[in-house]
Amino acid sequence: YETAKLDDEIDSLFDLIFPELAFHVTREKTKAPRGTLGLPSEVSIRYHHGMLAPTDAAIQQFESEYMPGGPFWDGLEKAPRNIRRIFGNSHLSVNPVYQTDIDLGFYNGELDLVTVSEASIIQREYGSNASFLGLNEVIMPGAFRSITGPVYLRRGFSKVMKAVETSGLLPALKRDRLPDEQYMFFVESDANTTLDSSLLYNELNDQFFVYQVSGKSKQYFSVTTTDLRTLLLDHVAVKIPAGNARKEFIPNLAGNYLIINNETGEVSGTSPTTDGFRGSQRSIVIPRQISEDASNGITYEIDDWFSFSTTSIYLRLQVYFPAFHTLIVNSGMANTRLNTFNFISDSENYTVFAPSAEALAAARVDTMTLEQKKSFILLHFIRKEMIFTDGSQSGGYYETTRPDERSSEFTTLYTKIYIDTNYDEIVFPAGAGGTYHTILESDSTNILAGQSLSEGNVTFPQYINTAVIHRTNKALDMNELDIN
Repeated sequence: YETAKLDDEIDSLFDLIFPELAFHVTREKTKAPRGTLGLPSEVSIRYHHGMLAPTDAAIQQFESEYMPGGPFWDGLEKAPRNIRRIFGNSHLSVNPVYQTDIDLGFYNGELDLVTVSEASIIQREYGSNASFLGLNEVIMPGAFRSITGPVYLRRGFSKVMKAVETSGLLPALKRDRLPDEQYMFFVESDANTTLDSSLLYNELNDQFFVYQVSGKSKQYFSVTTTDLRTLLLDHVAVKIPAGNARKEFIPNLAGNYLIINNETGEVSGTSPTTDGFRGSQRSIVIPRQISEDASNGITYEIDDWFSFSTTSIYLRLQVYFPAFHTLIVNSGMANTRLNTFNFISDSENYTVFAPSAEALAAARVDTMTLEQKKSFILLHFIRKEMIFTDGSQSGGYYETTRPDERSSEFTTLYTKIYIDTNYDEIVFPAGAGGTYHTILESDSTNILAGQSLSEGNVTFPQYINTAVIHRTNKALDMNELDIN
């Protein structure tokens, strides 16, 4: 401002000097950061960073609590290099840490959102290229405090730890979750994966592989990064079971389901678990919890990886409900060459209430006109929702695939029927009051259908489930149901 008043009486500003600083702030040069484009080899821009250094006593306290030896690593010095790297990066920041960052939080070198309490800060220094905070406690890395904690802090899970990092899934697995969206992470130990050849690692060429063992013969399969991602995501459920129903169906991060048997404690994928990779011997897996106070869920050890498979709604109905399938085909609602139904979409979820042959006979489907048959069939398919017998869905009006009479040439409305979703049963209230029909949980309910997203030969295919099918011994009737 003063210079502006002088106008052209002076032609330049004087260099500023700070005699109390140990460096010349306007002339000091530094190297351009790696990956920066368009800058010379030496630049006068000073890049500032942050360091948060715990005291020796704080580190010793951390080691005694989380790395005491035995089944855990025996201190940081004896832990694998990547664990030491994570610990170090958790105490660094790409930006200086100022009071605002302390108050609101900041991202450290592991991209964990960090908050530091004022009481833990015992020293503050600000230098030419960094802020320094001395702490009387360590910053707990997200990799250690989340569901990946046992994989990193315990001995015996090095292959899964390597798989987590190779697949790039650590940021997703360590992120915080809402209380009702906690993860369940299921992992197999180094010893078990070696014993059953279900996940092996060659340090010389940094490659994962598996063997399928059958009798005295075994077949080698390479495991790509995509395979590792599928394997791990298959074993991460997105919520904790409530424990009320006999069986619960929990979505996983890969797009299919884990089945929790609350009566026996068994957990499985959508296919029976086998001993070893694509093994022939059935295995019953009862998980054992190995995490304590993880920030975003629970970690379990299992003896065998879960197995997954799926097939289309078309083929499921053809195998399990041939009479209903034949009705759909004969009504002209299927493409038998492509094995598809022409009234459903691969991009939507469905719940199918498939009438038994006896139910179709009782409904006198054979006396219906073609249009009546089509309307009848469409009433048994629920759009956009997968309803199980575990009570996870709330009761209400659900949209069927049947176009409603209120539809116009511009807008298609769909008939809605009221469905109560209780534990171990699905109830259809009657329009006049009372109950029209109840479907009880059994071997002919909760039949999953879907599709494979993998192309070509892959070791761990990715399946997604888009439909669940229930057998009903009483066909749905528009005139008797609670219709909206």
